[in-house]
Amino acid sequence: MENHVYDTMYEREQDFWWHKGMKEIISQAADRVITQESGHSILDIGCGTGGNFDLLSKYGTVYGIDASEKAVEYARKRGIAREVQVGKVQHMPYEDDRFDIVGCFDVLYHGWIQDDTEVMREIHRILKPGGYLVIREPAYNWLRSQHDTMVQTSHRYTRSELNRKLAAAGLKSKYTRYINSYLFPIALAKRVVEKVFPEKHPEEHLFQKSALDPLLYGFMLAESRLNRFVPLPFGLSILTIATKES
Repeated sequence: MENHVYDTMYEREQDFWWHKGMKEIISQAADRVITQESGHSILDIGCGTGGNFDLLSKYGTVYGIDASEKAVEYARKRGIAREVQVGKVQHMPYEDDRFDIVGCFDVLYHGWIQDDTEVMREIHRILKPGGYLVIREPAYNWLRSQHDTMVQTSHRYTRSELNRKLAAAGLKSKYTRYINSYLFPIALAKRVVEKVFPEKHPEEHLFQKSALDPLLYGFMLAESRLNRFVPLPFGLSILTIATKES
């Protein structure tokens, strides 16, 4: 992404309804599978400006890696991770069986990932036996939008496709859901409108606040609670928790 996008992310993402809602959904899911222990070592790959460090830190000690020097600079400023370094997720500078948990949030979809299976195998390599991968990726290629163009989306997944690729890399799904489902109809309508009336500068609306933010956050909070009991049949993203079996 362009450097100015990282500027906006660092300034706004912690208070943005989507980011807060996603952390609620991920936390509810992770708490069902992963115990909160201070001894866990956790790596956030493609960590961006470190917006998920606070979420991950309740499960242990956080480390981060990202290809962007600008993003790493901001991630370090959070003051949460023990170490954040510049590096490519295809070939990470960590020994085998290093981490108890790996977070991978909207990474594989990106245009600079030429082989997503290669990254999944690299995650498998650095995970300890019995360790967990918490992964979120955008859903459905036909839902591509101007936002996807702005953030250089290469591919959006189906749930079965993502889990199949994880299995091929030696990672077994323990929990998987389509998420951000309540807002699916609104997002679909927005994409139809975009095709007729494309925005000239969509980046100006990135993490933009509005009077509807509390309502939108409320939808995601309600979904996080429902997902504990009922898997929803579709959504804008996919959340999977997989394990490297001993």
